[in-house]
Amino acid sequence: MNKNVILNIGTNRAWYPKGRKRLLDSLEGKFDGDIISWTDEKDIPSPTHLDVPYAFKPYGFFKAKDLGYKNAFWADSSAICVKNVKPIFDEIEKCGYFMIQIGDAAHRWTNDNALKYFGVTREEVIGVPLFMAGMVGFDLTNDLSLEFLKRWKHAADHGAFNGSWKDHRHDLACGSIIAWQLGIKFHLMSCDWCPYIGKVYGKPKESAIFHMQGM
Repeated sequence: MNKNVILNIGTNRAWYPKGRKRLLDSLEGKFDGDIISWTDEKDIPSPTHLDVPYAFKPYGFFKAKDLGYKNAFWADSSAICVKNVKPIFDEIEKCGYFMIQIGDAAHRWTNDNALKYFGVTREEVIGVPLFMAGMVGFDLTNDLSLEFLKRWKHAADHGAFNGSWKDHRHDLACGSIIAWQLGIKFHLMSCDWCPYIGKVYGKPKESAIFHMQGM
């Protein structure tokens, strides 16, 4: 078994099946590890997205650990691989994780319930950067990464992921506060390696490994 794996879920809802296929097709020839792409949360298993938004991500990483993988990288179904992904796995090997900023802050996108769960005030998380939860990776043997994943899953299991999309970013808001509490420093901005593309975003950088775009 390869030590590296890319994880994804593309449930049979909305545009996700098409996005999942596009991602898998785009990885052809650009990744020499394993790929696990689920089509239903019960296959992980994890709570459904409707019950606990994005809980499948921490659950998916623990599933990869149980299967014996060392390095796991999550790629959302909105991702399109445009370049060999080896630099991302090199970063995971070097640092124990791959987490990049998206240019916003936790105080704007964390609801009161999650703040209470973490025992912090909105003022305390002003300026705490948000990370890109749709493109994130971990060394599943690294103590810091495992502590992050343990806390991330606990937050999902205890209601901190839940809330309206209008004022709460679920997995990434909670993960960003956990990273801040653990002293995890994010590597770079998402526009470098995983930029969103489309008319409003401008031309992606040559350094991009994935482009991000919904269907």
